[in-house]
Amino acid sequence: MTTKMTHTPGPWECPGTDGDEWAICHRDRTRKRRTIAHVYYEANARLIAAAPDLLAALRRYVQYEDEKHPFSVRQAARTALAKAEGRTP
Repeated sequence: MTTKMTHTPGPWECPGTDGDEWAICHRDRTRKRRTIAHVYYEANARLIAAAPDLLAALRRYVQYEDEKHPFSVRQAARTALAKAEGRTP
């Protein structure tokens, strides 16, 4: 039996440091900011904060991919999407 994985809905933000760690936050329905993760490097924090938007863009690309793009690019997109969704590529 496979369990569907879900994540905290976006958008996520990276408002700055929390001590010596970077916080990744989400605003809930009440607009209250909740921290969902801490990391030690700003570049990682910004990449993680962008993850919901990147996932949405990747899903759109895979849904509307066309033959003008090389096979290797299309395959890389499908593999990355499967990895993000917890499927075997």
